[in-house]
Order: sequence, then C-alpha cells, then structure tokens
Amino acid sequence: MIAGASGVDALVLVVAADDGVMPQTREHLHVAGLLGVDRIIVALTKVDLVDDETLAMAKQTYATSSHR
Repeated sequence: MIAGASGVDALVLVVAADDGVMPQTREHLHVAGLLGVDRIIVALTKVDLVDDETLAMAKQTYATSSHR
C-alpha cells in the first residue's frame, strides 16, 4: 500500500455510511500517520441507505476524529 507514497500531502478516505469504520480503515489511518499525512478528506458514501440518526453519528465521528 505504501510503495511510492513519499511526498503525500493529503489522504482521501472513502467510508460507506452503512458499513462504518472497518479494520482496514484503521490500518489506512495508521499508515497515513506513519507517513506524516496530516490532512484527510473523508468521502462518506451510501448516505442514502442509512437513517438520519446514523448519518449524523457518522458525520460527527469523522468530523472530530484524529488519525494520530
């Protein structure tokens, strides 16, 4: 995953709202931290498949979380 990843300034993390954080999500965030990536853009997909409460929780989770 990290081959040729030098000089990465930002990470786009795609997360399905109906699945949430998966084990590989945490691994990717850990590797991003090791590479010194300090900017993450979260693309929350499948928002049409969850209710408003679940969507609000997902947005709050990613708005306040840190990968370090």
